[in-house]
Amino acid sequence: LGGLDFGPIRYNLGAEGSLRTIVSNVQYNSRLFGQGWLNAAGTYTSLSDEKVRINFETFWWDRDASAPSPPPPAPPQTLVQVLGKAGF
Repeated sequence: LGGLDFGPIRYNLGAEGSLRTIVSNVQYNSRLFGQGWLNAAGTYTSLSDEKVRINFETFWWDRDASAPSPPPPAPPQTLVQVLGKAGF
């Protein structure tokens, strides 16, 4: 896509008590933006044996980073957060 590559994509599933958590990280490499990671975190629930509902709540950008950072303790008040919430 015009000099923009994505990958790898990672999904880390976990649990905090009865709360099921998910963190998604995708690495990008772009002529315009350089390299880094786009990240999302939230929760998921089972709808059936074959379906889950994912609710991404937090979005952040690790610009010029070789590895993704852990989720922030609270959703950041950034343009990335606004765009992520609009997209998901």
